[in-house]
Amino acid sequence: MPPQVGSVSASKKSDSVVRNVARKRNPVSVKEAMEEVPAHEAPFVLKTEAPVMVKVEEESDAASGEMPEDRDEMIMADGSRRIRRRKKKLKKEKSKALLIFTTVWLVIITSVSYLLKSGDNSKQDQDEESADEESIIAARNRLFAGEHSPKINVSFKAFLGQFESGRRLQFIDQSSRLSLQFNRFYRSAVFPAPEGEIGAGVRNVIEIKSGPDPVLGLETIWVDGKDGILETVHVHDGEAWKLDWEAFGPYSSSPWVLFVSGTERSEGVFRLYMRKMKSLDDSKRFFVKFYAPPVFGESDRKASSFDVESPEVEVDARSGLGQQFIEVLENYQNKDFFLGSVFPHYDPKGYLRVTVKLAWESDEKDEPVLVLKELISPSWYGQRIVDTLDDFDPGTEEESELDEETGPDKVKPF
Repeated sequence: MPPQVGSVSASKKSDSVVRNVARKRNPVSVKEAMEEVPAHEAPFVLKTEAPVMVKVEEESDAASGEMPEDRDEMIMADGSRRIRRRKKKLKKEKSKALLIFTTVWLVIITSVSYLLKSGDNSKQDQDEESADEESIIAARNRLFAGEHSPKINVSFKAFLGQFESGRRLQFIDQSSRLSLQFNRFYRSAVFPAPEGEIGAGVRNVIEIKSGPDPVLGLETIWVDGKDGILETVHVHDGEAWKLDWEAFGPYSSSPWVLFVSGTERSEGVFRLYMRKMKSLDDSKRFFVKFYAPPVFGESDRKASSFDVESPEVEVDARSGLGQQFIEVLENYQNKDFFLGSVFPHYDPKGYLRVTVKLAWESDEKDEPVLVLKELISPSWYGQRIVDTLDDFDPGTEEESELDEETGPDKVKPF
């Protein structure tokens, strides 16, 4: 009797269902599962041409379903894979790091902005203080010039109106010290005689000595009826306003033409124009030339009117004297003139006012060479102004007997 197909199939089907349910209820290890799998189901588990690296978990972990803390993935007893999800935690950590970075960045930006603002405020305060100080000084100078200019005008015009040397001396500063030089100077120089009425074209207050009780002087550029120019500097000697005659001359210890030619004296103090010569390399040395300033009556103040120039004088740029000259040249380029003088603004371009000590010496070939000995002042001011009135002794009668051979040695270097 042929077997009953339907009943056998139903029996096998029910046995398979029972086994599947039992497997789900009673989890077994992967090894047991492989042993119990029928031959017709084996290919689903073992069919592979290359070895498969399967990490078998501890039975306790696989059976319990608990995943160790140090693992993000685990294969369960039934062959399924369990994965730990860390996305939310990672996102949370990234958000925290971003928050910290943003906070630190804002703190840095705020600090830098505060520092810059503080610096700007400090600079603005300094600029305002400097502007206030300049305004105060400008107002002081206007009051000073307005108060003292009338007396200075009277004094200077009286000086020009005198015909006797003794009467002229009473209007100049340090007259007892300069009387002999004054008289000898005008033996060869012509005393200025303006054409017509003179008037003050420019006035400028110079601060000779600063401090709570400053010492001030007044510069004036006078113009006569034929555009002749006279420069004066007046200082107060404690009694009256007096003319700085050494600057007015301008006084030198020897006539420039005779000194340059080598016919008179081997050394002297001179108030001159100086011009630096062009060169390719000034790092070790440079050369300068000197010119006598034009006398009163020469309306042409250009360099072409300087007929007598000195030979080139070498200056060691690395020496102390060379550094002084370099500083003076830089100040001239920046229009930072000595004591704030206004006179250099009207000089020929490239020509600097200096008071220097020059000497003729012999070189290794026994040839005469003009040598720069001292830079006394970057101006033509007299001794009182150069000394800035510090402990100045106006002189005695014995000093007035000094001739022009020894007088210049009293001038202190700048």
